[in-house]
Amino acid sequence: KMEQKFVFNLQNHEDINHTVDCVPVWQLLRFITKDKPSAIFKLGVGWELPKAQSKRNSHSVAQIGISISVAGMLENIVNFAASFAITQCQIVPNLSELYIPATVVSAFLKQKYENLQRRMTHNPKFWKN
Repeated sequence: KMEQKFVFNLQNHEDINHTVDCVPVWQLLRFITKDKPSAIFKLGVGWELPKAQSKRNSHSVAQIGISISVAGMLENIVNFAASFAITQCQIVPNLSELYIPATVVSAFLKQKYENLQRRMTHNPKFWKN
């Protein structure tokens, strides 16, 4: 199971109103998105420390953790593709339409996952090059 975990520290988090999930220098690896590749999250109320703790510490740190699971992403891709599946008797003949058997897609994704897993095992940071 390949999983990458990242933790970001937010200094003086009580002064932060919004965070944006991209950095000034970034490399697009590939993504599947419904709306857009980034989002803005409002931190809002609830990020404040209890008053007793905030008096003891002149500054505070919050952490944002991100876990990326390749297996989970591939499972989502397969589920998404499978949501369009129909049986052969449901297919309306259309000469301009291209049909790809689910077994072909499944074999392709399995091969890609195994290749990615092998590369990650050999060099976990290969995608940064």
